[in-house]
Amino acid sequence: MDWKYLRPAVWPGSEMQKSIPHGDVQPNGIDISIGRLFQLIGNIRLTSKIEKRQYPKLLELMPHDNFWHLKPGIYLVEVAEEIMIPNNAIGFVTPRSTLIRMGATVFSGIWDKGFQGVGDNHGRILLQTSLPFKVHVSVAIAQMIFISAVDDETVYQGNYQPESDSNL
Repeated sequence: MDWKYLRPAVWPGSEMQKSIPHGDVQPNGIDISIGRLFQLIGNIRLTSKIEKRQYPKLLELMPHDNFWHLKPGIYLVEVAEEIMIPNNAIGFVTPRSTLIRMGATVFSGIWDKGFQGVGDNHGRILLQTSLPFKVHVSVAIAQMIFISAVDDETVYQGNYQPESDSNL
Protein backbone atom coordinates (compact mmCIF):
# COMPACT_ATOMS: atom_id res chain seq x y z
CA MET A 1 0.00 0.00 0.00
CA ASP A 2 1.28 3.45 -0.87
CA TRP A 3 0.78 5.36 2.43
CA LYS A 4 1.47 8.66 0.68
CA TYR A 5 -1.99 8.56 -0.92
CA LEU A 6 -3.96 7.19 2.02
CA ARG A 7 -6.41 9.81 3.25
CA PRO A 8 -8.24 9.05 6.47
CA ALA A 9 -11.90 10.02 6.30
CA VAL A 10 -14.32 10.95 9.06
CA TRP A 11 -17.37 8.72 8.91
CA PRO A 12 -20.84 10.24 8.64
CA GLY A 13 -22.91 9.88 11.79
CA SER A 14 -25.51 7.84 9.94
CA GLU A 15 -22.87 5.18 9.17
CA MET A 16 -21.59 5.22 12.77
CA GLN A 17 -25.06 4.45 14.09
CA LYS A 18 -24.49 0.78 13.25
CA SER A 19 -21.66 0.73 15.83
CA ILE A 20 -23.29 2.97 18.47
CA PRO A 21 -26.98 2.18 18.02
CA HIS A 22 -28.35 4.15 20.98
CA GLY A 23 -26.53 7.45 20.53
CA ASP A 24 -28.07 10.51 18.92
CA VAL A 25 -26.78 10.90 15.36
CA GLN A 26 -24.94 14.08 14.34
CA PRO A 27 -23.61 14.85 10.84
CA ASN A 28 -20.10 13.54 11.64
CA GLY A 29 -20.50 11.63 14.87
CA ILE A 30 -22.63 10.14 17.60
CA ASP A 31 -23.50 11.86 20.88
CA ILE A 32 -22.15 10.27 24.06
CA SER A 33 -23.83 10.69 27.44
CA ILE A 34 -23.11 9.74 31.04
CA GLY A 35 -24.19 6.28 32.15
CA ARG A 36 -22.49 6.42 35.54
CA LEU A 37 -20.26 9.06 37.10
CA PHE A 38 -17.41 8.56 39.57
CA GLN A 39 -15.14 10.64 41.76
CA LEU A 40 -11.54 9.40 41.68
CA ILE A 41 -9.95 8.83 45.10
CA GLY A 42 -6.55 7.70 46.36
CA ASN A 43 -3.20 7.18 44.72
CA ILE A 44 -2.31 5.91 41.27
CA ARG A 45 0.73 4.18 39.81
CA LEU A 46 1.50 3.45 36.17
CA THR A 47 4.01 0.69 35.43
CA SER A 48 4.69 -1.50 32.42
CA LYS A 49 3.55 -4.53 34.43
CA ILE A 50 -0.23 -4.54 34.63
CA GLU A 51 -0.27 -6.39 37.95
CA LYS A 52 1.78 -3.59 39.56
CA ARG A 53 -0.42 -0.74 38.37
CA GLN A 54 -2.47 1.06 40.98
CA TYR A 55 -5.77 2.50 39.84
CA PRO A 56 -7.77 5.09 41.79
CA LYS A 57 -10.66 4.01 43.93
CA LEU A 58 -13.98 5.04 42.44
CA LEU A 59 -16.80 6.60 44.40
CA GLU A 60 -20.00 6.50 42.37
CA LEU A 61 -21.95 9.74 42.38
CA MET A 62 -25.70 9.46 42.23
CA PRO A 63 -27.92 12.06 40.53
CA HIS A 64 -30.43 14.03 42.58
CA ASP A 65 -33.60 15.31 40.90
CA ASN A 66 -32.20 14.02 37.57
CA PHE A 67 -28.98 16.04 37.88
CA TRP A 68 -25.44 15.30 38.95
CA HIS A 69 -24.25 18.20 41.10
CA LEU A 70 -20.50 18.55 40.53
CA LYS A 71 -17.86 20.67 42.19
CA PRO A 72 -14.93 21.90 40.10
CA GLY A 73 -12.67 18.93 39.38
CA ILE A 74 -12.18 15.82 37.29
CA TYR A 75 -14.62 12.91 37.17
CA LEU A 76 -14.63 9.52 35.50
CA VAL A 77 -17.54 8.95 33.12
CA GLU A 78 -18.80 5.52 32.22
CA VAL A 79 -20.61 6.12 28.96
CA ALA A 80 -24.25 5.15 28.58
CA GLU A 81 -23.95 4.02 24.98
CA GLU A 82 -22.68 0.65 23.83
CA ILE A 83 -19.55 1.23 21.75
CA MET A 84 -18.39 -1.16 19.02
CA ILE A 85 -15.48 0.20 17.00
CA PRO A 86 -15.42 -1.47 13.54
CA ASN A 87 -12.25 -3.16 12.33
CA ASN A 88 -11.69 -0.46 9.74
CA ALA A 89 -11.99 2.62 11.98
CA ILE A 90 -10.62 4.23 15.12
CA GLY A 91 -12.71 6.30 17.51
CA PHE A 92 -12.04 9.73 18.98
CA VAL A 93 -14.10 11.44 21.67
CA THR A 94 -14.46 15.22 21.58
CA PRO A 95 -16.41 17.54 23.89
CA ARG A 96 -19.71 18.98 22.75
CA SER A 97 -19.19 22.66 21.95
CA THR A 98 -21.83 23.58 24.55
CA LEU A 99 -19.73 21.86 27.21
CA ILE A 100 -16.71 24.00 26.31
CA ARG A 101 -18.81 27.19 26.40
CA MET A 102 -19.67 26.27 30.00
CA GLY A 103 -16.04 25.89 31.09
CA ALA A 104 -15.96 22.08 31.00
CA THR A 105 -14.40 19.49 28.72
CA VAL A 106 -13.82 15.77 28.27
CA PHE A 107 -10.67 13.75 27.70
CA SER A 108 -10.25 10.30 26.23
CA GLY A 109 -7.64 8.12 24.64
CA ILE A 110 -7.92 6.67 21.15
CA TRP A 111 -10.51 3.92 20.85
CA ASP A 112 -8.78 1.20 18.84
CA LYS A 113 -10.44 -0.70 16.03
CA GLY A 114 -12.15 -3.78 17.35
CA PHE A 115 -12.86 -2.33 20.82
CA GLN A 116 -16.28 -3.25 22.19
CA GLY A 117 -17.78 -2.32 25.51
CA VAL A 118 -20.28 -0.58 27.68
CA GLY A 119 -20.96 -0.41 31.37
CA ASP A 120 -18.66 -1.56 34.13
CA ASN A 121 -14.98 -1.53 33.17
CA HIS A 122 -15.54 -0.26 29.63
CA GLY A 123 -16.18 2.94 27.73
CA ARG A 124 -14.75 5.56 30.07
CA ILE A 125 -13.75 9.16 29.58
CA LEU A 126 -12.75 11.99 31.92
CA LEU A 127 -14.99 14.99 32.50
CA GLN A 128 -13.39 18.16 33.85
CA THR A 129 -15.27 21.21 35.04
CA SER A 130 -13.80 24.52 36.20
CA LEU A 131 -17.01 25.72 37.88
CA PRO A 132 -19.82 24.12 39.90
CA PHE A 133 -21.79 22.18 37.32
CA LYS A 134 -25.26 20.62 37.21
CA VAL A 135 -25.46 17.94 34.52
CA HIS A 136 -28.81 16.42 33.54
CA VAL A 137 -28.76 12.62 33.41
CA SER A 138 -29.71 12.35 29.74
CA VAL A 139 -27.70 15.17 28.19
CA ALA A 140 -24.87 14.49 25.71
CA ILE A 141 -21.49 15.71 26.96
CA ALA A 142 -19.31 14.43 24.12
CA GLN A 143 -19.33 13.22 20.58
CA MET A 144 -17.52 10.20 19.18
CA ILE A 145 -16.19 10.31 15.66
CA PHE A 146 -14.75 7.48 13.59
CA ILE A 147 -11.84 7.93 11.25
CA SER A 148 -11.13 5.28 8.64
CA ALA A 149 -8.17 3.03 9.41
CA VAL A 150 -6.22 0.66 7.24
CA ASP A 151 -8.09 -2.61 7.46
CA ASP A 152 -5.39 -5.09 8.30
CA GLU A 153 -6.02 -7.95 10.67
CA THR A 154 -4.80 -6.16 13.81
CA VAL A 155 -7.62 -5.22 16.19
CA TYR A 156 -7.84 -4.29 19.87
CA GLN A 157 -6.96 -7.19 22.17
CA GLY A 158 -6.10 -5.16 25.27
CA ASN A 159 -6.88 -5.49 28.93
CA TYR A 160 -10.12 -3.53 28.76
CA GLN A 161 -11.98 -5.75 26.31
CA PRO A 162 -15.12 -7.16 27.99
CA GLU A 163 -13.77 -10.69 28.45
CA SER A 164 -10.61 -9.48 30.26
CA ASP A 165 -10.01 -9.66 34.00
CA SER A 166 -9.10 -5.96 34.27
CA ASN A 167 -9.46 -4.07 37.52
CA LEU A 168 -10.66 -0.88 35.81
